[in-house]
Amino acid sequence: MRISPEFIRHLTAVSQSIAYSHFRFSGIEGGGHTVLRLGDGTEFAEHQSYSLGDDPRYLDWKLYARRSSLQIKKFYPDVSRMIYLFLDTSGSMDYGNPQKFDYAVRLAAGIAFLSLRGFDTINILTGNTPKGEALLGCRHLSSFPRPIHFLESLKPCGKDTDLLSCWRFMTNLHLPPGPIWIFSDFYDIAPWKDSLQFLRFHHFLPLPVRITAPEEFCFPHRGDLTLVDLETSRQKQIHITKSLRREYENHFQHLSSQIRHAARSAGIQLKEISTDFSAEKFLLQLVQNNR
Repeated sequence: MRISPEFIRHLTAVSQSIAYSHFRFSGIEGGGHTVLRLGDGTEFAEHQSYSLGDDPRYLDWKLYARRSSLQIKKFYPDVSRMIYLFLDTSGSMDYGNPQKFDYAVRLAAGIAFLSLRGFDTINILTGNTPKGEALLGCRHLSSFPRPIHFLESLKPCGKDTDLLSCWRFMTNLHLPPGPIWIFSDFYDIAPWKDSLQFLRFHHFLPLPVRITAPEEFCFPHRGDLTLVDLETSRQKQIHITKSLRREYENHFQHLSSQIRHAARSAGIQLKEISTDFSAEKFLLQLVQNNR
């Protein structure tokens, strides 16, 4: 189980630091909307203990008569912002300990939880979305088991991810634009650049999170090895030397620079995270930086 009850309990604790306000992301434009105040909307959500500064118009006096406790009524906003979560299912995500894809699933679950708590609507897409792997229109925190079940069912497919086909699927459904979290290692640099242009053109806001494994920074192996391409299954026999290790590390750094440059050129902030960093701490940082 990648999304454990303990992880859910931690998300609940993290979400309490947001108070009632929506989970917001700095730099959101186009797909965002004005933050709605407590009570905006018509559909009842839940009660919240009254605190100094809350609007007394939303006090539940009937509840007070029964329990002698001041509670504020909270309502779902009439307008819900659309949040998109995209998970790269290519073979390269099936690597590391913990596996990069498992780590992506945990981050996606965390952001889904925080977004639903902010009364946003979440949509989950994958590298296989044109073939049917998608969860659309999930709203209200009570529906959180749906994305959990969906995310737990996913796994890397061992093939290349066709990003543009996924984005075309999304636009062909005429889904309204909004922030789109992209969890990937971004090893296929050309489609990554095209994706940013496509999403920007259609008024979506890409929020890329590059996930890497510690082993990818410094090649840990020595001697004779059989390399297996995780996306094509092709094999190659090699002998690891110091010069070959240095060549690998230089190539990795060059690729990383290309990925960062592509994001900067599109005016996008790229977040980078290694799987040896706690997913819970990463989510807490997002909350603290974007309140």
